[in-house]
Amino acid sequence: MLSSSSAAQLPSFELDDNTVAHILRQNCSPFIDALCPLQPSVLLWRGAQSRSLSILELCSPPSDLLLEETYGKDGVSFFEYLEEHITNIHDPSQRVLPSKAHIATGSRSVASEWGTPTTIWPVGSFKYTYWQSRALIYKQGEGVSDTFSKGGTLVNGLRLREALQDGKEIMFQASAFFQLREDVARRILPQLS
Repeated sequence: MLSSSSAAQLPSFELDDNTVAHILRQNCSPFIDALCPLQPSVLLWRGAQSRSLSILELCSPPSDLLLEETYGKDGVSFFEYLEEHITNIHDPSQRVLPSKAHIATGSRSVASEWGTPTTIWPVGSFKYTYWQSRALIYKQGEGVSDTFSKGGTLVNGLRLREALQDGKEIMFQASAFFQLREDVARRILPQLS
């Protein structure tokens, strides 16, 4: 689910654009460096449940990918299978486990299907994966074998910029992430590049 919850709002009256840029540069530099030079067409999005977002919110929600209310029973089966596959196949340093991960997208319109589109900025070191040959991590109603045959290979920790430009969903793991209102994100991009 591309929704964001469990957000801690930072006092917006103290946050001008320069302060927001400083906070992101201090806390999200691995993510920013992976995308530089930053462009409005290359952002990471989720759908926020709140219609009135503060300028910047620090979020650390638990993963919901293995919960039935997120994607249903088929989704739970898919993400359990994916977790087992990743655990057995992938290098531990590159593993992005559904039980610890969130999904975000390079597509603002896809994020808007889940709530108010908001840009996402993973805090500190982060890991990510996406399907090489498809946009969605999981498509409801599609079986596990269909997803694996259509998705091809999971790409781990490479070409994030290209994946987001292509509007792909990524599954990412980070200790937390910032939600940043779209208008502010677009204004401060030059300060982060």
